[in-house]
Amino acid sequence: MKVYCAGPLFTPYEREYMSECGQALREGGIDPFVPHESFTLDLPPDTPRLLMERGLMSEKDLTQQPLADLVRDLLRKNVITREDLGLPSGPSAKRVFDKDFGAIAESNAMLAVINGTEVDDGTACEIGIFYALMQTDPTKKGIVAVHDDWRTLDSPGEGKGLNAFVLGCLLKGGIVHRELKDAVKQINTWRAELQSEGLLQMEKTTL
Repeated sequence: MKVYCAGPLFTPYEREYMSECGQALREGGIDPFVPHESFTLDLPPDTPRLLMERGLMSEKDLTQQPLADLVRDLLRKNVITREDLGLPSGPSAKRVFDKDFGAIAESNAMLAVINGTEVDDGTACEIGIFYALMQTDPTKKGIVAVHDDWRTLDSPGEGKGLNAFVLGCLLKGGIVHRELKDAVKQINTWRAELQSEGLLQMEKTTL
């Protein structure tokens, strides 16, 4: 069973929690797609030489961290560009959308982390896309959201509650839990249903 993990990825803490969600699913034999973990770079073989010549990396750095991680960090800090490395220079937004949409289309369920003072806009978009695909694809069981941020709970939250439309979409297409373990349990229930219905291995039709 494939599960798309949707959630904000803008801080080390957010990425760490999304990786934790992915690991919790893997431990149960489920195949998760965690966007930031799937980010790959097909680097030219002379990348280390290029970076060392520019004083951006040393041989010691390579013994302490994978080359791809070092390059990602330099790209994020705008120290280098994709063009500097001879990588495709197409719009980043298109690359992100194409890859993530493809993973959503192949998934049987979605685990969405909706914590924060606002539901992350990218996460809200992913929730809507998955809900729409559910309408015509019986292998898509639903969306389970993790919401344990007291700031946006109705009580005793100190901020506004969840966006009503996003919450309505979640409740129409799945369920909201306050703990990750309960979300994983729900996904396991859906997996059992897919297996009993003989749908888990069903071929996806072309979108």
